[in-house]
Amino acid sequence: DLNLPNEITRIASQFKGTIDLGIRPEFVETSLDEKPNWNRFTVRMVDHAGAYQVLTLESGSLQIKARVEDHSPSREGDSLWINIPHDRTNVYEGGELVIL
Repeated sequence: DLNLPNEITRIASQFKGTIDLGIRPEFVETSLDEKPNWNRFTVRMVDHAGAYQVLTLESGSLQIKARVEDHSPSREGDSLWINIPHDRTNVYEGGELVIL
């Protein structure tokens, strides 16, 4: 289960079908240390993009990308804690943006 902010959970509960969440990688908050109410993911791929890295993260069937500083010590197989801020997240139903 993904631990989501209450605002996103409230909106998502209004829909019966599958929804998608969208967030830009630079808005995903990351931590090497466990934090309350954050989600544990595993680093599956590290893409070096000059001044930063884009991490592909997985937890079960969920996949998300996060942008971190180029000097980040994360490597494939490492655990990373993430937070998904509600004010930076979009909710989609059937490919259509749901206005928050």
